[in-house]
Amino acid sequence: MNDTPSLPERDLPPGRHRQLKEHLMREIRRDDTADKAPSRPRWLRPAVAAPAAAGVLTLALVAGVTVLGGSHGDGTPTAKDRGNASQVTPHTPDDPSDPVPLLDRIATVAAESTVPAHIRDDQFVYVRSMDTSVVQTLDVDKDGKAKPTRTKVIPLHKREVWHSVDGTRGILIRDRVALGRDIDVTEPDPAPGETGYEYSNNYRHLETLPTDPDEMLQWLLSNGVKGEDRDANQEAFNLVRDLMGEALVPPDVSAAMYRAAGRIPGVIVVPDVKDAAGRPAVAIARVDSYNGGWCDQALFDEKTLEFLGNRSVWIKPGKGTAGKKMTTLERIRAGKVTSSSAVLEVTVVDKKGQLPKG
Repeated sequence: MNDTPSLPERDLPPGRHRQLKEHLMREIRRDDTADKAPSRPRWLRPAVAAPAAAGVLTLALVAGVTVLGGSHGDGTPTAKDRGNASQVTPHTPDDPSDPVPLLDRIATVAAESTVPAHIRDDQFVYVRSMDTSVVQTLDVDKDGKAKPTRTKVIPLHKREVWHSVDGTRGILIRDRVALGRDIDVTEPDPAPGETGYEYSNNYRHLETLPTDPDEMLQWLLSNGVKGEDRDANQEAFNLVRDLMGEALVPPDVSAAMYRAAGRIPGVIVVPDVKDAAGRPAVAIARVDSYNGGWCDQALFDEKTLEFLGNRSVWIKPGKGTAGKKMTTLERIRAGKVTSSSAVLEVTVVDKKGQLPKG
């Protein structure tokens, strides 16, 4: 019987994402061809997994989204958004899309931000956001081979998360549109030395990260998912986005992280975009090294430069032809926003499920 672990809930914290991701990547063996080296599968948010037929595991992954601010009513991006996404190219030091000047300004803003005073280990970081996605289901057979089966669009909706400050008291996810119910994870975050620890975004772990940009860059490049085909630059950028996504980050740590991100090869600036809530933004972006169809982005307020959230854009034109059954990705038009989350509030509360005062 397949020993791939079952996933009892969707949208786990990043540390648990990576535990599952690394295990699944070891289990799943993709067919190689003589003229093509095996590519690394793109794993997004682990969703629901359950036994299907005998020896088969059904695994759902969040694959993307369709409807955002900056798109037409049918979910098709406007010409402006479509152009921004499809024209992403690697930058050179003289390129106006060089991210270093912008990220230096963003880091200055982050360094001057504040967090609640006297945060206790028994408290919870509360994050409210708007989220939209497509859940894609994979059937994993007893030999570890994965086959996409179906997709489901999750419309734009409110999402709330309560994450233990020190990572020992679990996490509560209130995302009923996507999940149908609250998910109360009681297990602690990965401990030091365990798989996924570097991706844990509980506040106490984030406090331990480097505050010097040079040291932060080395830490980012040294951590992340391991493997023979590992791309350290891509993993570093993934790590920045994952740690910032649904978290309260100490100001000096976030400042160091932003300055370090500007020095990751392949990172560029994409102007004039919008987050899932429709707020004007500028994006720090990188074309995914493992699958060049995706451009992953971290969004910042166009005026205040505060972090707004993450999104991904599909930038390859669809290649399906008449008479051929197309995959989900082959049907996506270039410029389609494929995932987006807009952070609206981050604070600290005393209990799981407690809402901020006022």
